[in-house]
Amino acid sequence: EYPHNALKGGVALNATRQTAANLKTYLGAKIDAGYKKPIFIITHLPLHFNKRTNEKYNAFYGNLLFDVIDEAAEYGLNIFYLFGHNHSGTYDYYLGNHAIFLKPGDEIPVSQGTQSDGRTITRTEKINFTYLNAGYVGYTSTRDSKELTMTVFKIEGNSVTVERFNREGRYNLKNAGGAISLVNDQTPVNRTVYESPQTVTLKTEADPWSVDWSYAIDEGYYKEDATTKGKTRFLFGANQTRGKIKETGIVFIKPDGSEVSVPDGTASVFYADIYNIPLGIAKTYKAKAYCTVESGVFAEEERTFWSEIQQSAGSYSKFVK
Repeated sequence: EYPHNALKGGVALNATRQTAANLKTYLGAKIDAGYKKPIFIITHLPLHFNKRTNEKYNAFYGNLLFDVIDEAAEYGLNIFYLFGHNHSGTYDYYLGNHAIFLKPGDEIPVSQGTQSDGRTITRTEKINFTYLNAGYVGYTSTRDSKELTMTVFKIEGNSVTVERFNREGRYNLKNAGGAISLVNDQTPVNRTVYESPQTVTLKTEADPWSVDWSYAIDEGYYKEDATTKGKTRFLFGANQTRGKIKETGIVFIKPDGSEVSVPDGTASVFYADIYNIPLGIAKTYKAKAYCTVESGVFAEEERTFWSEIQQSAGSYSKFVK
């Protein structure tokens, strides 16, 4: 956690880059060795965006560490990330206040280390590791003694059981989040509750490369200005389980069987339109989508995945606005 003058001088950025490089070396060796025991990363600061991130403090360069940790987990490491620095109701409330616990598949917003109009630019990431605050010892003037907690880990065979306690007994690993100004206008509230205990099954191999597809069409046929033609919209979504999206796009299959590619960029949800569709002609237009995923932290590798289905739009006999 660095003061503003240090950030302006690049001290925090350089320190975080060096930490990420050291972590990559360490975790890369564990990947090469096929290490399957749990790895605990115990830190002062979290990785997720919070109100202080907008002030260029907590986790402002969180993406540099997140990318290394998350991809290492995708390559089969069993990582538990524990942070200690909570500002509770004022800063982390949207994720669970004093009790934060996220499983692989849950999401956090991660700062990209840059700002626009004084607001930190973030991206929402689905994590591949276990993420939690180690406990809560009190910070704000509004703290309640029952919220003072500690976390216990029990490692047995291929599983890790996680429990949180306060002075009265077991306490939720994750409480329901709540809205807070200056945070939830940039992040959604996570209202999931995870009771204590939770058991994490350790991975025995790397996560497979895959893309989960969603798809739909806009059922309306829209009249173009000063024409008697219409258009229809094909909408696809690609949710990849390793690496980052390098390119997405749609290929149209015209009634004559020819294909036309429509590159879209790197968005995980993307669409394209067919224009100038004649009215009253019973022809079917189809579209399929592709997503190229690249993995660049521990290995330079990329793969392209095509949607399993071809989404069809039917005959065009009327306009609907």
